[in-house]
Amino acid sequence: MLRLTFDGGTLVLSGLVPPNADNTDSTLPAALVWDPRIERYRAPGYRYREVAVWLKQGYVAANEVFPLRARTDLWTAPELREYQHAALLSWRAAHSSGLVVLPTGAGKTRLACAAMAAVRCAVFCLVPTRALLHQWRDEIARHYRGPVGCLGDGEHRIEHVTVATFEGGYRHMTRLGNRFGLLVVDEAHHFGAGVRDEALEMSAAPLRLGLTVLSGLRVAASRNGRALATRDCRLLDTGVRTEEARGPSRGALRSAHRVH
Repeated sequence: MLRLTFDGGTLVLSGLVPPNADNTDSTLPAALVWDPRIERYRAPGYRYREVAVWLKQGYVAANEVFPLRARTDLWTAPELREYQHAALLSWRAAHSSGLVVLPTGAGKTRLACAAMAAVRCAVFCLVPTRALLHQWRDEIARHYRGPVGCLGDGEHRIEHVTVATFEGGYRHMTRLGNRFGLLVVDEAHHFGAGVRDEALEMSAAPLRLGLTVLSGLRVAASRNGRALATRDCRLLDTGVRTEEARGPSRGALRSAHRVH
């Protein structure tokens, strides 16, 4: 029987023969690479969904990547404007994995809370600064009745819903990468330019929501956008301008397309 586990930000698959054997499985996902050090196949954590789907196609396997799969009913879904609701629907239609483009002041944190309330699984939120760390905690607390964990600014408390700085996420993802089903990344355009990009690669979360203020074309053309695309996210450009976001509830999602 095959066995899939999480190991320090990677997935380890045991129970298959080496790649040079005559009976090597030709359908093996490209993400799985033979690691001669442990004599098992290994893949980056973020390729979990791809590997898990492959395992379900005719294999008897023990999937032990996520030891805890608890859901919570402590969310109260926030009210959304039309363009926020459209963005949420498009994110859900993209298998709950996408990079949403909204201008400053358009309520990206509220949209994220609505996504968390919709999936109700364990959530890990990454934010770039300590100031945003506390802002996100406060906004989540308006819609979530449980304790909100914090990783950063001198605090280290892991809960069902946890907010962390980019630095905190990077430092601890090797052991937390299989604790959360949804990974939320605020100001996701900051990724793609440094070593902390590994925080996205080490997370096995099959559900992902990235938030950015850059236009869809700028994200798709940038190194940051290409890096995010490798994490199996779709680009969801709302097409909403700043003045529309601050005015009455108007606007709709104009496009949802792959950037890879």
